[in-house]
Amino acid sequence: MDTTSSSIAKETKSESSKIDLDGWVSISPSPETVNRENETATKNPVSTPSDGTEALISTLSAWDWVTIDGLQLPAVSRNQERYVAVHMVQLKLLSKFPSDIPSEITRKFTMNSFKMSVAEAWTFNSINAVIRKFDLGCQLFTADDELVKLNDVQMFYWNVKLLNLNRVNREYEKAILEAETNIQLLATAMQLKEQVERDIQAVRAELGRLGANLDLAKI
Repeated sequence: MDTTSSSIAKETKSESSKIDLDGWVSISPSPETVNRENETATKNPVSTPSDGTEALISTLSAWDWVTIDGLQLPAVSRNQERYVAVHMVQLKLLSKFPSDIPSEITRKFTMNSFKMSVAEAWTFNSINAVIRKFDLGCQLFTADDELVKLNDVQMFYWNVKLLNLNRVNREYEKAILEAETNIQLLATAMQLKEQVERDIQAVRAELGRLGANLDLAKI
């Protein structure tokens, strides 16, 4: 995302952080940290896939399917916490939104990114090629690619979606006023507005379930 801003993560002896130009906070753990997390994830997999192909892929890294707004994405596990690929998040979730995201959102909902391990990169490569037939991007993931916490993505995505639905709803309100003499256009705009309002309520319910949202009434 071009306009996202981010807060600076704390540095430790085993981690270093840098702010990317696109606004993601990139945190690079030491090789020892990544290896230790991968060993823990392998010992404690999130799920046991029944399909033979998925079971084979799980020997690389513990992983599972997660769903965000109806879209299934693969997520790897580190110490029982799920992470998704930054590239997949940008391609499949965030690319549909306009880039002018208010700083109120980007300051509050920072997405810290972490370097993939080699095993995690090949886990995503295998899932993308064999199971998803490259619909998650025609690229080869490497240890230079990055992960982001699932929870961070959910908080950011749903608040950005709510912001844009509110924008669309205001546009429909203008269209209704302008189309008051055209019965067909008026009926269409009113019907679309009702649908968007239902979608807004659904997003608010999801944010309530997640436990954090921003007051977007004036944005």
